[in-house]
Amino acid sequence: MAYAFARRGAGVWALYSGLSAAVFLAFFFLAGAGFGQDPELVATAGLWQRLGVGAGWLWLAALALRQRRQERFTNAGQRTP
Repeated sequence: MAYAFARRGAGVWALYSGLSAAVFLAFFFLAGAGFGQDPELVATAGLWQRLGVGAGWLWLAALALRQRRQERFTNAGQRTP
């Protein structure tokens, strides 16, 4: 999505999408290492997992809100039955 936003000229959304993907992947790998019994991460694996899932859901919710606002703006002059 970051690439798609960049092509459309939505630089802020491109940056946010790219950073969200990087954060999600970093937390995913930390959680995976912890669940794989890495001695330094085993105690916090669940925390990394939840943070990764939270980052993903936050991005998804922001994207849905953006889409909803765009549709309202686009359909502002149209009547709905």
